[in-house]
Amino acid sequence: MRRATQIAVGLLALLCGTSFAQEPLLKVHTPSLTSATPVFSSSSTPAQPLSLTWMHRAAFLDGAARTSWVGGPQIGANPGDPAGLTDAMIGGVRLSTCLYAPTEVDLALPSAGPQWIIGRTRSPIGVSGLVHGAGWFQTSQPQLAFRDNPGETDDRVYIAFGGDRYLEFVRVMAGGFATDVFRGVNGTSGAVELTTSEMAFGGMGLMQSMGDSGGFEQVPTQVWIYHDPTGMKVSFFGGDAQWNGRDARWQVWKITDASGQESHAGDNPGFLSALTSGYDGQGRLVRAHDASGRRFAYTYGLDGGSSRLLRVVAYSAPGGPEVARVEYDYCDQTTANGMAGDLCLVAVHSPCTPNASSSAGSIVRETYYRNWAWTSGQPSAIDGFTPGQQRSVRIVVRPEGMRRLRQAYPTNWANQPDTVLAAYASVRLGYSSTTSTGLVALLQSEGLTDKRTELRHELRPASLQPSHTPAYDAF
Repeated sequence: MRRATQIAVGLLALLCGTSFAQEPLLKVHTPSLTSATPVFSSSSTPAQPLSLTWMHRAAFLDGAARTSWVGGPQIGANPGDPAGLTDAMIGGVRLSTCLYAPTEVDLALPSAGPQWIIGRTRSPIGVSGLVHGAGWFQTSQPQLAFRDNPGETDDRVYIAFGGDRYLEFVRVMAGGFATDVFRGVNGTSGAVELTTSEMAFGGMGLMQSMGDSGGFEQVPTQVWIYHDPTGMKVSFFGGDAQWNGRDARWQVWKITDASGQESHAGDNPGFLSALTSGYDGQGRLVRAHDASGRRFAYTYGLDGGSSRLLRVVAYSAPGGPEVARVEYDYCDQTTANGMAGDLCLVAVHSPCTPNASSSAGSIVRETYYRNWAWTSGQPSAIDGFTPGQQRSVRIVVRPEGMRRLRQAYPTNWANQPDTVLAAYASVRLGYSSTTSTGLVALLQSEGLTDKRTELRHELRPASLQPSHTPAYDAF
């Protein structure tokens, strides 16, 4: 415990000056404790816009992690329990909030350094992005937001590494002056450092033509670096990272472990290469590499009438054979089982031989999603499960259930009613209302058709809300 504390304090002292090292690792930021509203707008982060609340924090107030950043940094500020216990969950439903909040890992290949994880979490349905559409967030593309509040003491940085989870940081003041360091608060570990492309390049910034006047001018580009207590760094492009029609504003640049090994967006880890070869003009990832040299290629196209991420293919190296892929299929049109453009089927292909790239030469693991859809007004309850907001998840059938379902109904498995799918489903969800709250009221998990869990929730008055004072006993 003391060793972890010393590492974390030493990191913050290095970034912020020795006076800051005397502050506790756990710090409550009262102004945002129950009022934080991180916004990742469609104008600045068009690929995956988000609007979150204080309920989506990724860490508990005591520094334990509510959820992990898969393959990423240590996010909890509690040095005695870095893994944390996470939130209690049933069938992917977080019991503290009654929200469906799964962590789906589609591809996670072994790597000598930081992995490049292809995965998904849920996101608020009201905002539709350009990757998976409404309801899903691609976790291989975490993003950062800076909130410039009145008075520098309350300037904040938010990092969303899922569509329903984020980290919070507040600007550090030194001697009454603002620094370029933002420390983790309300359970978040580490600190975010604001630097520029000149520092990131080791003294060489971006150069831009000055037009008719001739010559070039240097254009400093912001770089935001998240330092965790273990020495891992996650670097993000700043809000001006647009170049030659490519848009990487506020998006991830690279992940670096304590030994210096990197995974990164683009063909090369250099700033300009990562920006121009890693992202398209709509802020979406198109290529990335992990620390073992594998290339990840993202393909987008129209499905269900909207632009969506169709597949991610992993190659052993640039120009090398395929080693894995994940394919995403969306509803072609609105039916009783989903709205047009909703994610409905995820297929992970693992080639049986290094050069196999077709389903015939691959092991395929499928996950099927059936959503609440409104075809002609609000749908009725099904088998006691009340509908939620349109596009909210209704049934999930995971790979083993899909194998058995296809075996039982090889030609028409997708047309089976909910009562039949229930025996194969990993979870069925009913909601408290059709509003945007997304609160789950009834769930059935792991195909146990005779056992259901009822969740009850109520808004407690302010006088009954618990108060928190995190502290450690002396030792």
